[in-house]
Amino acid sequence: MRKFLHLADIHLGYQQYNSLERQRDFFHAFYDVIQRVAIPQQVDFCLIAGDLFDKRSVDPRTMNQAVAALTLLKEARIPVFAIEGNHDGRQYGESVTWVRFLAALDYLYLLEPVHEEGEIKLLPWDPAQKSGSYYELDGVRIIGSRWYGSTAGRMIAPLAEAIAALPPAPYTILLFHQGIEGFMKEQAGGITYEQLQPLRGLVNYLALGHIHKRYSIDDWVYNPGSLESCNVQEAEEQKGAFLVTLDEQYRHRVEAVTGYRCRPFQRLCFDLSRSRTPEQFQQELLGYVQAERKTFSMPPVVELVITGRCHFPRSEVDWNALKVEVQHLLTPLCLLLKIEAVPAELPVFPGTIGMDRRALEHRVLSDLLARDARYREDAEHWARVLLELKRRALQKEPAPELLAYLSQVKRGKG
Repeated sequence: MRKFLHLADIHLGYQQYNSLERQRDFFHAFYDVIQRVAIPQQVDFCLIAGDLFDKRSVDPRTMNQAVAALTLLKEARIPVFAIEGNHDGRQYGESVTWVRFLAALDYLYLLEPVHEEGEIKLLPWDPAQKSGSYYELDGVRIIGSRWYGSTAGRMIAPLAEAIAALPPAPYTILLFHQGIEGFMKEQAGGITYEQLQPLRGLVNYLALGHIHKRYSIDDWVYNPGSLESCNVQEAEEQKGAFLVTLDEQYRHRVEAVTGYRCRPFQRLCFDLSRSRTPEQFQQELLGYVQAERKTFSMPPVVELVITGRCHFPRSEVDWNALKVEVQHLLTPLCLLLKIEAVPAELPVFPGTIGMDRRALEHRVLSDLLARDARYREDAEHWARVLLELKRRALQKEPAPELLAYLSQVKRGKG
């Protein structure tokens, strides 16, 4: 039997909430899943389907963490096959990345196709050059791809043609960093399952990354999710890794991996509409928090959202002192206090109380777009496009990729 571990979206270096302890959490999750799963299970290799690092610039602490975790695998003689994602991949005009640096030091194999004159070529791994598009290991062929962003849908057909041109292999894995529509909540810009069909029959296991929740489709498309939660909303999603076992006929059995070290999250929401004074609000809030106390394996990240209609001036509440009292009750690693309550005299649109920020932004944008005759019929669609454009810009995607995304959207609507 052969075994491999499928990881993605490790995001080493992410100092979430400006907390150094949260930065360490992303490392500890990676290190722990290696210690608890990869080494005891004696996997034959590990896959990292993009975003080993949270960003392209890597500080010494983060690099030390990457080396420490990858050294565990190297000493256990477990090779690591990786691709770059949108967070740690090279920008336009660049040729060197920190993932490539790790490959040059033999900590991992960075697999990527060659693009020449509009065609995709897949080259075998060259140990002298420490580069290649695919690697073959005991009947298993592992193929890498790039982060294609908004052009991913157009790249699947030529990628499938390049795979079909290779000699047959008993079992083929393709590493691919991209989201699939239907598993991205309100995010736009993913590819459809139908667009993946040229790969079916050529690829036995499509090892995805990019979306931070676990999902699978038709026993050949697998996305493990991130190891840690990159925002509060993700804490509610199932995530982790996949442990895959191949039998002698190269049929796979896929098991979800959980139980490694992972920071707990707790989300609390208190409606202050019934509180008539600051004193009543504080008393009722602290009573609510006390009742919601839970025992965790380690201090959690706590989000406390204050919603409802406020019947007193918010300035009469000492929010800093209140936050200290809540921290004393819950002893969290981080407390995220979000005040979304509105003055009682302001009109509130139906259904907006308690709505999360992204849904509220979508509501506002779609309402604004609906006022313009040019966008009225597709206001919901263009609101999603604008939110996706904002998300990509915040992730510092290069301007050419943003333009390519808008061009793809325009063609789709045309």
